[in-house]
This record gives sequence, structure tokens and C-alpha cells, in this order.
Amino acid sequence: MGDPRKLKKKYKKPKVKHEKDRIFEEKKILQKYGLKNKKEIWKAESKVSRIRNQAKRLLTASEEEQKKFLERLSEQGLIQAKTVDDVLELKTENILDRRLQTIVANKYRITAKHARQAIVHGHVKVGGKKVNIPSYFVNLASEKKVFYKK
Repeated sequence: MGDPRKLKKKYKKPKVKHEKDRIFEEKKILQKYGLKNKKEIWKAESKVSRIRNQAKRLLTASEEEQKKFLERLSEQGLIQAKTVDDVLELKTENILDRRLQTIVANKYRITAKHARQAIVHGHVKVGGKKVNIPSYFVNLASEKKVFYKK
């Protein structure tokens, strides 16, 4: 049975704690996407950073590996790009647009806060299964299977 592994954070805090411009930008993103706290923004930024680093490593890799990487990102709905260089232009907003909360808000023309509450209360199904996690990452295939019971 062994010891359970120590879970690591999936984000990094900003290096400068009280940077005025960053705080202002984060506040705009919080309002636009109806996020609960800034940790959700930092998680998305970390995910973008990991994808970019992977793309940088793949610049020297074979064509086949690059093709697999681009296919995976396009299936997730993050890019429509044809080259690895275009992946380097990926932004935090691209990740936040793929969250269940944002997709429900855009698809059913409700506010982001209302969408978050509907998801938490169990009124949203993805592919016939109830999902109550607002940060659930929705890929292109399952985006068509998102249903909101009013």
C-alpha cells in the first residue's frame, strides 16, 4: 500500500505580489469569465505555459510528433493553427473559453455567474452525465453535448 503521493499545485503565484497593471488585468478577466478567485486565472496561465513549453521542445522534434501535438490541441478546441509556431501565440483567454462555465454562459445567453450557479446546482449535463464542476475543460466533440435544464 505505500504512502500516497504528495499532490503538487497546478499553478504558480505571480512573482510580484502587488503589481498594479497585473491586478487590473486579472480583475477584468475575473469579471468577464465570472471566476471565483484569481487562482483560477493562475491555473489557466500555467496550462498555457506548459503548452507553450511543449511546443518549444517540439520545434526540434519530428514532423509526426508535431502533427500529433497540433491534432490534440485542435481537438481540444484551443487552436486552429497548422504550425507549432502558431501555438506560441496561445493566450490565457483561449483556455478560459473552453471552461464549462464559459461555454454554458455563451451558448444559453446567461451571465457567467448564473452559469456557474447552474453548474454547481447540477442543472448542466455533458454527454448525458451531470457535471457540477465549473472549471471542467470541454473539448470540441463534447461541446455539442452540453445541455442546460432551466
